[in-house]
Amino acid sequence: MSRSVLAGAILVLMVCLTLVGCGESQTSVNSKAEKTQERLIESIVNSWSMSEAHSLLPKEETKFEVIWAEMPYVESVYDKGNLRLYLSPANINQDTIFACMLNSSNPAYKNIKSWESTDNYDIMHSGNFTVICNKKLISETTFNEIKNGLFTYDSLVKLIGTASFQDHLHGLGPFTYEYFPQGLSFIECDLDEYRLLPDQLPDNISVTEPAELAAFNRNLTYNDYLTMQSEMRKRFALECIEQQKKRQEALAKGEKSPDDKYTAGSYCEDVYWKNYIVVASPDRSEYLINVGDWLYDYQWFDNENLVYVNSFSTLYILNMKSLKTSTIAEFHLNPPEPDALRVYPGEKICFKSDGTDYEITLTFNQDASSFETNIKAIK
Repeated sequence: MSRSVLAGAILVLMVCLTLVGCGESQTSVNSKAEKTQERLIESIVNSWSMSEAHSLLPKEETKFEVIWAEMPYVESVYDKGNLRLYLSPANINQDTIFACMLNSSNPAYKNIKSWESTDNYDIMHSGNFTVICNKKLISETTFNEIKNGLFTYDSLVKLIGTASFQDHLHGLGPFTYEYFPQGLSFIECDLDEYRLLPDQLPDNISVTEPAELAAFNRNLTYNDYLTMQSEMRKRFALECIEQQKKRQEALAKGEKSPDDKYTAGSYCEDVYWKNYIVVASPDRSEYLINVGDWLYDYQWFDNENLVYVNSFSTLYILNMKSLKTSTIAEFHLNPPEPDALRVYPGEKICFKSDGTDYEITLTFNQDASSFETNIKAIK
């Protein structure tokens, strides 16, 4: 064989080996990504601690509070929205992660679709979503002590740890403490005196009657506890999944900013006081704004600012870069107050936004249920 032919054969062999090596390398990269993300989720569910998982987490993309949910929580978003961690509100210790949701259709997380519930977590698979919930069952002895007792919050902390949430029953009623990993709720019966609040009470038992609640609790069994703690996590997992579906639907039907960079959509839960605006851009996960009562409408002010009005008759402006909401002005739609600014169907009202050189004119429709905006520069 001549030297040139031999050199050519060696070159061909090197090219073949390079191509094969590239194929193996790509497979290795995919496999490595799956193992990396699986190790991350394993680390989260083994510790359920932000401080322990922090070093493994990618950069946080956005964080927002969901205050109108059944249980208020903070949602922390990573990996282009493929991973979400659920934390306690700011007034509670945020080191404990009480749930996580991931996009299990993403190849990096696909192995987790085969996971099942364990003693340390409950898991729910639904479509493209998987929700894993922190589980920390109490013993039968502790449950018997809890069901028969009346506790201060400090004594609850000593007995079963820090609560996941503090809330009001029906918004303005008694305070409640929710213990998500343990699957327990407590209601304030007197000043800083809390009693177990079972997951599902019969209609003839009133939570505002401490004696009735105490009598009902005494008959609860440990099996009742195992059922109600499981139902609490199941409801929350379903709520997380439904929230994400509604956000995606709202964005699909949403309005784009004038430069097409941002999209804003809105959705409402099953009651009038659970209204949200969700905004997103191609390079950032969605951000949620808790609007509250009656979202009248929202419109783009310019490429980076959104204006909206809610039922408390306040005009807000939301900046896309800072994600901060500012009040522009307050007004009332046909209010009873004699000194309030009135807006009648078809009427225009003008505001000059603080910090800008624009005048915003809102033109309401005939039933004042929506408005159109007109922006004019102030010379």
